[in-house]
Amino acid sequence: MTTHHDPLAVLAGDPTGRSFGLDLPPGTVVDRTLEGPRPPFLWRTDDVVGAGIWACLEAAAQATGLQPVVFWGDWSSELDHSLASAPGDHDPDDLLSRLWDACMPDADDPADLVRANDKTIAPFTTTWPGPAPTTAPTTDPDSAAAELVDDLLDSQWFVEPRGGLVDARRSADILTAIGWTGSLNHDNDVAVFAAVLRSWEERFGARLVALSFDQLELAVSAPPRSTDEALGVAAEHYAFCPDNIWQGTRRTRTIRHYADTLVNARRWSFWWD
Repeated sequence: MTTHHDPLAVLAGDPTGRSFGLDLPPGTVVDRTLEGPRPPFLWRTDDVVGAGIWACLEAAAQATGLQPVVFWGDWSSELDHSLASAPGDHDPDDLLSRLWDACMPDADDPADLVRANDKTIAPFTTTWPGPAPTTAPTTDPDSAAAELVDDLLDSQWFVEPRGGLVDARRSADILTAIGWTGSLNHDNDVAVFAAVLRSWEERFGARLVALSFDQLELAVSAPPRSTDEALGVAAEHYAFCPDNIWQGTRRTRTIRHYADTLVNARRWSFWWD
């Protein structure tokens, strides 16, 4: 990989990346959030993109050391770095345990039983079950990412998708690097979620490839291959993003049912209401 000490500064004056040997679509470097001006942290295309953009972004990532990602919707005004700590300051298992506890009903509030009950979390109890076991890759991570992005863009349910390059060391750190705030209703420190994504990168080959104001899309190269394996992963997903189950479809309203959808699934989606 060829890198530059400040590739976004180069792209600010050379947005098509010719100095890197690239031919990127017209784009703009972003250097402002809710806090005001800050050092550049993101380059994104000016126009909407279609299938095939991931190959272009991957080539740019190799040349610049930036992380590729696809955005949809216009929500750049909601970015805020002031709320985030550092992902490396958190232990993913401790975080998931805390988030799991937060999803359990408050015993002092009978009305809170809508959050979780025995049927919702079975076969688990209110005690955090611990991390799911690591699984072996079933496909190449780069191929999984490219395939998922092309499928998402071909589906046409993305609204105004744009390609991006983020000043981050790994895909999980995209969230803190851009000051994403989509998970505020669950936890106001996005580094909590970035730390869990780091763990999923290492254990399941999960790579953040697309995001909106309140939704994440991950390409997964090492998904669980059986229902037993998927149950542990489903518990982690429930702690990470309970809306996937609380507000899911009829076939995903319990951890057991949700786990069935994860077997050999190369796409993990999360959204926060």
